Amino acid sequence: MTFDSLAAELGISETMVRKRYTALTRAGAMRVIAIANPLHLGYAATGWLAITCSASGSIGDIAEELTRIDEVSYVAITAGSYDIVVEVVCKTHEDLLSLIDSRVRPIAGIERTEMWLYLDLEYKALLPLQPPGAGRPTPGP
Repeated sequence: MTFDSLAAELGISETMVRKRYTALTRAGAMRVIAIANPLHLGYAATGWLAITCSASGSIGDIAEELTRIDEVSYVAITAGSYDIVVEVVCKTHEDLLSLIDSRVRPIAGIERTEMWLYLDLEYKALLPLQPPGAGRPTPGP
């Protein structure tokens, strides 16, 4: 949404929207990002890698090390059957195999991995959070 569209919707000036945006981003309270679909950008081997850590490994240290791998876009420490779930984005299946075999599995404390390849990827439109009891806004055009 453009600043002038947002200003019109909120009933304030575009200058005020720009000032608020600048203040929020400078304070670190907000950042604006673009979410690209890797499957539409030529990354054919994309998906989630589920990791089980050994009792001797520090889950936090392993997660930190995984964030240093370029092909890793998200790292989540989880509760349940797996300790860590990682989104990986690779151009080819050969690149994915190399990533798992030579860069992920050798990390100390990783006991087991399981890969779920994306067949397709759909994104949910993100809407602003509403206070309790307020209705959900409808997405704009």
